[in-house]
Amino acid sequence: MYFILILIARIILIYLAIYALFFVLLPIFSFRKKNFLKTISQNKPKVAVIIPSYNEEETIIDCLNSLKEQTYKNFEALVVLGSRKDSSFSLLKNSFFKKINPQKIKEGELFINNNFKLLVQEEEKGKSKKLKDALKLTEAELIAFLDADHRALPDWLSLSVKCFSRPEIAAVQSRRFSLGSENPVAVWDTAENHLAQEVINKSFTALNLNIFLTGTTFLIRKEIIDKFGFSQCVTEDTYLSYQIITNEYKIVYCG
Repeated sequence: MYFILILIARIILIYLAIYALFFVLLPIFSFRKKNFLKTISQNKPKVAVIIPSYNEEETIIDCLNSLKEQTYKNFEALVVLGSRKDSSFSLLKNSFFKKINPQKIKEGELFINNNFKLLVQEEEKGKSKKLKDALKLTEAELIAFLDADHRALPDWLSLSVKCFSRPEIAAVQSRRFSLGSENPVAVWDTAENHLAQEVINKSFTALNLNIFLTGTTFLIRKEIIDKFGFSQCVTEDTYLSYQIITNEYKIVYCG
């Protein structure tokens, strides 16, 4: 039994080592490659912040409140729930979308309160389906992604948008902040990403190397999303990063 545990531990360590090596080597070997994109409007381009949520009643309001505090005002926030059975639906309906009657659309029910929108699908079909349906509802030049259990700093959008003045930039990753620090998973998430993003990502960006997206608190050009779409796999952010980098576009860190 002891031998089996040691063997499993070694296999896991080897897998993690190969995975980490891939993350380091791909940006390094792609650093000279560049593809150029359309020039983003410099007169404060529209940003659509997409927030896929699944039973995040404990954090969703704090997440949305962090968007209300953004210094960048030309944005719309779109929360996507799988169905009315989602535990956060009644909370949202009685706060951000109180007394708002929904519009019936192909993707489900759409509640609109100024620049905050709530899309409620007919049934839960996973994160990838949420993102795809949300993208159909916006014409914004830039798409931002924020998980419902995270918050954004007030200057998140304003600082990130400025990076797109460079035509080779396809996406901009920012530091992520988990809500609910009493949760051991959230504590690990915050600590691990503080190391990865504040140290590694900053260093790679300073050296003009690519980085990988983490799935939340990042902005991306809509034309890139339209070109590559979303994978059905669990690590859709890693796969999207791989597509961006291997097609000679840039991902930078702004934190």
